[in-house]
Amino acid sequence: MRRKILVCLHLYYINQADMFARKIKSALSEYDYDLFVTVNNHDTETEQKFISFKPDAKFIIVKNVGADIFPFVTVLNLINLEDYDYIIKLHTKKVYNKSDMPYIPNVFTYIERRLWSDHLTSFLTSENMEKILISFEQNKGLGMVADYRVILRNFKRHRKITTATRNLLKAQKLPCKITYPAGTMFIARASVFDLLKRLNLTESDFHEYSSGSKPMGIFIFPRVMEQFIGNCANASGLALKDVFTPKRKIFIEKVGCFFKVILRKTLRFFFRIEGDTVKILKIPMFKVHKN
Repeated sequence: MRRKILVCLHLYYINQADMFARKIKSALSEYDYDLFVTVNNHDTETEQKFISFKPDAKFIIVKNVGADIFPFVTVLNLINLEDYDYIIKLHTKKVYNKSDMPYIPNVFTYIERRLWSDHLTSFLTSENMEKILISFEQNKGLGMVADYRVILRNFKRHRKITTATRNLLKAQKLPCKITYPAGTMFIARASVFDLLKRLNLTESDFHEYSSGSKPMGIFIFPRVMEQFIGNCANASGLALKDVFTPKRKIFIEKVGCFFKVILRKTLRFFFRIEGDTVKILKIPMFKVHKN
């Protein structure tokens, strides 16, 4: 059975090139794949890290526009979806150094930001790749795979963004329930992105946002497209799920994370520090002397 894969990597932070080169080489060495790397500027040393194991890797210069979404659209505009069975989307992420910054994509999952990138790319191992491809072949209703910790189902936060996404889905006469992998790193059936190609997006659609210039929340369109792209499987009537993490591990971790969140909220309700005063049930109890 054919397993032709397209790998799309947007390399904004070039200091992460080694990590992605290592992961791609290790996970896909046994498979037939094409590698497209989008960059803002040519860098021979960086490109050589990929050419060393993938001599036919293609490097495409893109403007610093539309975060990682416009580069992905650029690659899709260059290829024929029918030439591929699966598409892997990857991109570099800002590295958070603080370990105490929780990100909760749904009520049952707790993720420390320093581990965010690890979770996003957890599917990209040789062992997981084989499990994923077998699952695609055996389950025709499977459309996209990502780590369960980043999958958002029936997402309702960020109202302005989700409203805009639903309006776009409605205009395309697609189901308006939004289910997508936060961070937009995944492997999916190539056919689901026909919905994206139908939009005929160009660079001008992304000009309101430039990566790194201002907080992403100020600009809506790239965030809308993050949800739209990740929702392509769901909109195609196919499932988005994690098929490589053991179900027992998922259950245990979700239960543990749920109680961790409950404990955190309970402690915050009973104990608070305001300035140098410790309060229990909002009643000042004692002061903390800071050196």
